[in-house]
Amino acid sequence: MAFGKSMETRFGIPAVYWRISMFQADHNSGNGSVVLEGFASELAARTKGLLPIAQHQIQYIENEFSIDDTRADIYQKLKTKTPWSGATDI
Repeated sequence: MAFGKSMETRFGIPAVYWRISMFQADHNSGNGSVVLEGFASELAARTKGLLPIAQHQIQYIENEFSIDDTRADIYQKLKTKTPWSGATDI
């Protein structure tokens, strides 16, 4: 599972394929973070095994996500937040 969304990178090349690389949650505070890696294409990420050209970290607070959330749950919740609204499921 991944997102399709074109976002300009610092290299001037758009990242169009985004996937979760890390999710962490603090049970006590309810805070945590999600890290997404961006690639120039799905082919670059899945077939060629190239490194990401961008990384986006989302900090969250007050139990926006749960340690019990599946990867699919996290993707759906991220799609309600800027800049991921309008992203397509891949």
